[in-house]
Amino acid sequence: MKKWLIAAIAIILVVLITVCVFVCIRFLSIYREAKDETTSGQTLSVEEYAAQKLPEFEREYDKTTNTLTLSRTASLSYADACSLGGKVYVDELAPETYLEQVRSIDLDITGQCRCGALTVVLRYLSTDSEPIFSVSSEGDIWTCWE
Repeated sequence: MKKWLIAAIAIILVVLITVCVFVCIRFLSIYREAKDETTSGQTLSVEEYAAQKLPEFEREYDKTTNTLTLSRTASLSYADACSLGGKVYVDELAPETYLEQVRSIDLDITGQCRCGALTVVLRYLSTDSEPIFSVSSEGDIWTCWE
């Protein structure tokens, strides 16, 4: 009986050691890949990175103020947006709900491009290309209906 118990313990130990070695090797390979990605290659410019990661937005970058403006066109005319915007852009469409998205875009681009203190402005435009509302990563919110 003791021989089976010793054999079972030995098998369990061999399995545990094998799993630990596999996990350590996998962790080290992932760590090396992550380290290589951060140190290899050249850093993309803000414009290039935004074009790759945010193709759904029109992009405009001002190097002097380090401000990236991302624009998207809504389906309202400017007159309709000014008169109905307070009723349309509520709940999950309210401009305030875009603050976290803009801040995370700001952090992502700042970290990847190493560009210093970046300001990201998300701007929704009317069908007439007039701004309906904008949200800044600094917390500023502007709407045409107020």
